[in-house]
Parts: sequence; structure tokens; C-alpha cells
Amino acid sequence: MIRVLLFFIIVGIVAIGAAWLADRPGDLVLTWLGYRIELSLMAAAILLAIVLIVSVFVWSLIRSLAGTPGALGGFLRNRRTEKGFDALTRGMIAIGSGDAQAASRYSTIADRVMGDQPLALLLRAQAAQLKGDQKAAKKAFDAMLGAPETENLGLRGLFIEAERQKDAGAMLNFAEQALERNRAVGWAATALFEMQCAARKWRAALETLAENHRHGLIDKQQQRRWRAVLLTGLAVELEQDDSDQALILAEEAYGLAPDLVPASVLTGTLLGAVGNVRKATRILEKAWKAGPHPEIAEAYANVRVGDSVRDRLKRVINLAQKTPDSLEGAIAIAGAAIDALDWKEAREALEPFIATRPSQQVCTLMAEIDEGEHGDRGRAREWLSRGMRAARDPVWTADGLVVQSWAPVSPISGRLDAFEWKVPVERLAGVDDFDDDDSLEPFPDLDVGDEALDLTPLEEVSEVPEPSETTGEISAEQLEEIDEPASPSARKKAKTTGRNRAAKRKVAVAPDDPGADGSGFEDEDAALKS
Repeated sequence: MIRVLLFFIIVGIVAIGAAWLADRPGDLVLTWLGYRIELSLMAAAILLAIVLIVSVFVWSLIRSLAGTPGALGGFLRNRRTEKGFDALTRGMIAIGSGDAQAASRYSTIADRVMGDQPLALLLRAQAAQLKGDQKAAKKAFDAMLGAPETENLGLRGLFIEAERQKDAGAMLNFAEQALERNRAVGWAATALFEMQCAARKWRAALETLAENHRHGLIDKQQQRRWRAVLLTGLAVELEQDDSDQALILAEEAYGLAPDLVPASVLTGTLLGAVGNVRKATRILEKAWKAGPHPEIAEAYANVRVGDSVRDRLKRVINLAQKTPDSLEGAIAIAGAAIDALDWKEAREALEPFIATRPSQQVCTLMAEIDEGEHGDRGRAREWLSRGMRAARDPVWTADGLVVQSWAPVSPISGRLDAFEWKVPVERLAGVDDFDDDDSLEPFPDLDVGDEALDLTPLEEVSEVPEPSETTGEISAEQLEEIDEPASPSARKKAKTTGRNRAAKRKVAVAPDDPGADGSGFEDEDAALKS
């Protein structure tokens, strides 16, 4: 509308000017090179207008002719670009749908049209990965390192290829390169932390964890939990050589995660060792109330060095009363009572759980009570046979592996805080079931921030020794060889009567018991051997 109005205004101005000139006639005389030209004023104005129109037309024609090659080149370039982006789009769709042949075809088109453009390189790498061509994928990711905008993408791709080939050294190298350029790169920071944890380099992992939290890669709650687990692992390693430092680390871990049973047990044990029994009992009682656990009961019973078995029994009874009707409390009382030869107290503790479906540990304790109180080995065999079909007790498990003691990382995957205290779904192989040549660690020896890593399995469960042929019983020396604990504190506890008794109970319900089918036993030696 505005343009139409403007057009009429211009036409009106021109018409008014023409009428004004027509009302005022005059002549225009031009003398040049001996020529004399006379024109009316109106004719001169019309001629000037024609000259201007022709000049504009000629100038436009010249410009059009001069710009034709560039316009043609731009048209061809645009068409080529459109073709390249079309190949990229179709190639990405083919990758998403798993069509390796189509992805490779469109990748070839994109390479020919777009060259080493970032998206073309990405399509080439992913098509090669989908096709299984690791060499071509690595070459594409290497090409990405040449440009700053694709460098991190290239390192990420090379890291994934190294991970597929289980090349831990290359994985560490690519992760460190990415972190050198940007400390906030999530995948690199996470990979470095996981490798340090799997290698049990707790100090380096603590530094990386703090760095990741500072850059917002993990939340505060997760950071506190993982720091507590790492501090507990470090405290276990230092317990024998530097107990003072181990106590400081254990107390910090307990403060960060009061529900972490190994942290509370280690803290209570170390505090008891230095004579701070009051604080140790307070920590263990609080942990017991949060969740009864046999390791807490054991640490609580032995918190004061030199106590008699009767004193330990009284202490365990006091602890169990804080969680009435608890199966773990009853088992702890029964174990301490058996050590004190108080058969009545042991039987009364387990009585409420015998009527219902007793667990394997309840059955083995009842077998000990019947044999110890009355010498009734026949009744003991019945309990052992019943225990083979009884419900399983909770154990430490990680990635389907059942082990005797907790560890900060899984020996299978190297995952931090993988262990859970729960009833396993089925009986799985222990660590000692692996061949000597089988490696449990997820990464070979490498340097991840402290020193050269020496990865060994976290737990090595000794084989159960055979009973003595003369007595049918397992000697004290043999019992000490069963399930040798990994940590120094556990090794100290293994010397106690309660630890030996627990080991003996585990032997009594071994999974290859010949009486597991309920057919009974041939003789007393067979019963004890099971």
C-alpha cells in the first residue's frame, strides 16, 4: 500500500513538472565544435531522461555480464553443499537404523563432496564403527584431532576404540589429553576416576573425585559417599603400618557416610585399640541401630582388649537389646554364648527363629549347641543336613561374586562401591574358583596418577582344609587358614575364638555337602567333613 502511494506521488510530481515546463516555453542553444544545436526546453528535458534511462540499462547489463561466472560458481557450490548435507542426513539415519551398507555409501558421498568437514568425519567414523572397520574409524578420529572444534570428539572416539580393544594404556592417554585441554570434560574425568579406582589408587582417585565435584560433574551427595568409600579403602591399607593416620581417615569416612558398615567397624576397632572404648561403643551402637550387621557385633564384642568370653557375651547381649527381635542380634548372642559355653543362653537366643524357616547360620549354630551341650552328634547331623536346604544368609556380593569381606571396588568390574550386603540369588563361584591365569582386574598395570599400578585380585579365598582323619575335626591351625581376611583388622579378628567358630560354621554348610539331598550320612567322619 505504501509503495502504491509513493508511486502515485512520484507520478504526480513528474506531471506537475511537465505542466510547469509546458507553461513556460523556452529554447536551449548548444554550440560545440562548430555546430549549433537549438532545442526547446521540453525537448531537452525529454532527451536527458532518455539518456539517463539508457545509461542505467547499459550499466546494469555490464554488471550482470561481469557477475555471471561468480553467480554460476555460487549456484554450483550451493548445489554441491545441498548434496553433501543430504548425504549426511541420510547417512546419520542409516547409522541410527543400523544399516551399515547404506551408511558407508552415504559416507563416501559426503567425503567426496565435503572433504574433511567435521560432520563428514563423524559420519565416516561412525559408519566404520558400524561396519566393524576399526582401522578406518581410528583414521577418521585421528583426522578430527587437527581442528580445535573437533579435537575433543576425536579423543572421545579414540578412547572408545581403545576401550573396545581393552587397551588400558591408550585409554588413560586419551583421557589425560582431553583433561589437559578442558578439566570439565565429563567422559574423560569419569574414565580417569574409574581407572584409578579399579587400580586401587585411592589417593589419586580422591584428588580426581574432588576435581570432578568442583567442576559440577557429580553432585554433593554422591561425592560424599564415594569419598567415604575411598577413605575407608585407604584406611584399611594403612591400618597396620600407620594406625594413627588410618584412624583419622576412618573417622572422616564415618562422618561422611555413617551407614557405611566397613567405615563404622574400622573406626570402632581402631578407637578400641587406642583405648577410647566409650567413643568406639557409641559409634558401633549407632551403626547397629541403623542396620544390624555381624561385623558390627564382632567389633563391638572385641572393642575392649583383654575381655573374657563372659564379658564379651554381656556386651553382645547389651548390643542386641537395642534392636529387639533382630535375627542378627540373636545370631551374635548365640555365637558369643557358645564361646562362653553358655548353652542355655545360646539356645534361648535362637529359639524364636527355629519355629519359622531358620537360615543356614541358625542351623549350624544349633548343631554346635546340641553337640557341645549334650554331645549329641546325631542331632547335630540333622541340623547340618537341614542347613543345606535352609535359606541363605546375607553376604557381601558384587557383580554376582560372593566374597568373605568388603572391598572398596568390585574385583570383577573395578566399579567403586559395588559391594552389597544381601542374600545372593544363587550360589556363585568364589574368587578361588578362577584359574590362576584368569585376571579379575579390569585393567592391566598402568600409571594413573600415583605410581605404577600393581593390580591383584582384591580377595583370595583359601580352600577349605580337609578334616583330620583321626578326629574328624578341623584343627585350630587349619581353621586359621580358612578365609584369611584381606585387611589387618580382619586378620587380628581371625585369631579370636569367635572368628574360628564362624569359619567352622561355613565349612559345615559347604555347598558340596554329601548330605545335601537329605539322604543322611554314612558315618560321623562324613558328617563332620560336610
